[in-house]
Amino acid sequence: MFNNPGKKIQSIAIVYFIFFTFLSVYLAFRLGITESPFTGEKVIIMEIFFPLLIGGPLWAYLSSLFLSGFGELVENSGIIAGKRENDSDNTANAGQPVPMPQQENLPAENIRSAEILKEDLTNDAEDDRLIDIICPYCGETLTYSKSVLTENTGLTCPLCDKTFLTKN
Repeated sequence: MFNNPGKKIQSIAIVYFIFFTFLSVYLAFRLGITESPFTGEKVIIMEIFFPLLIGGPLWAYLSSLFLSGFGELVENSGIIAGKRENDSDNTANAGQPVPMPQQENLPAENIRSAEILKEDLTNDAEDDRLIDIICPYCGETLTYSKSVLTENTGLTCPLCDKTFLTKN
């Protein structure tokens, strides 16, 4: 019943949009068209008909966008939380640089090295510039300052919560 609430909220947003669109169109014709008491002919009451016919579906669309966006937010936060629950070893330091023991003490199959995308770290011209690296586990592009990369031999990916080495 409570599994995958994000998808359910998005489904409710779709049903909400369809229901209120049809309701506003129905009410536009039901309340906006009436018989004239003088001639007996059908008359359109502009102040009711057009706001309901145009504004109703527009309001339903905009409000369902907010509801759908909230559902997507819930769904994505559930995905991130699921990734964090799968690897509980590094949850205390998630997203923070982690000093690592010497590389020779670590099993090679458990620790991977990150690929540095932009520049080599040996250039000392700017200490505060940002450098993109790729997480070797999830493939996400992460951005760290040069000083963080040179001071730490290991970093923790904030998305997959796994620790990896940087190539110096």
